[in-house]
Amino acid sequence: MKALVTGFEGWLGKTNPAGVIAKSLDGAKINDLEVVGREIPEDFTKIPSVIKRLIAEVQPEIFLGLGWDYTKGIKVERIALNVMDSDFWGEIKPDNYGNTPHNQRIFERAPLALESTLPVDQIVQTLKNSGIFAFPSYFAGTHCCNTVMYSALYYSRRSKRIAGFVHIPPIPGMFENTPTMELEQEKRRLSSCYKFVARTSNPDEATVLLKANTFFVNWLTSYHSVLHFSYKLHSVVQHVFFRFRV
Repeated sequence: MKALVTGFEGWLGKTNPAGVIAKSLDGAKINDLEVVGREIPEDFTKIPSVIKRLIAEVQPEIFLGLGWDYTKGIKVERIALNVMDSDFWGEIKPDNYGNTPHNQRIFERAPLALESTLPVDQIVQTLKNSGIFAFPSYFAGTHCCNTVMYSALYYSRRSKRIAGFVHIPPIPGMFENTPTMELEQEKRRLSSCYKFVARTSNPDEATVLLKANTFFVNWLTSYHSVLHFSYKLHSVVQHVFFRFRV
């Protein structure tokens, strides 16, 4: 079983925490779960083809895109729009290659919107139950993050692949007077994994949940050591795998 995690290269002259996370995960082998992490270009024009190529190469059961936004908590995105626009919080912000699209379609003759196949509500509620500020988002923007999310959903629409996108806050030091994500203990509340396992009647599904939990613990460890802050996000992937029960 494979999980593909993507994050962006640096943008606006800042290190992108999403890209650092993705690279730190690349090559991780957790039981039978192979994690492939890739840093991708902040380039409107290349993102669709990059996502298509990565999915074809990796053939993941799960796709998780990561990006940062001006947010105080974890934004679990629900909707991706078939729109590319360089407007970023009311300002025109080119990608790293000078592209400034305006109201441009990502794919011609494709739906205006696609919905995440992550169980968004369950993810958000579990994070809240763990004391983490999280919320569902109905607007992933129109910049490169949205382009990644829509592309992943578009190329997964005829498969059983689960795909979605999560926005995280900036890391400390990126911007002044901007909320950041503070340091957390990564391995707290691991017992929640075993509660899910206990509720799972099929041993194979229980194994999948255990793999998911281990995967996220390792993600958080990388998040902590490389970025000096982390969040207890293992529940996100737990719920992603939990969806296989349906």
